[in-house]
Amino acid sequence: MDTQNKNRPNNLVIILFGLIILVVVFYFIIVMFFPEVLSFLNTGSSQTVSPNN
Repeated sequence: MDTQNKNRPNNLVIILFGLIILVVVFYFIIVMFFPEVLSFLNTGSSQTVSPNN
């Protein structure tokens, strides 16, 4: 009896999933070795909210 792989995802899905993984790995390499490159990004610091008088 031959087993058939019927639940294999589309090639485009596999390529996109691999591309997302590569982008995440590339981001962490950039952050580790070149932190000054991404230092201009907004870190989302919180601000206090004051009521309108």
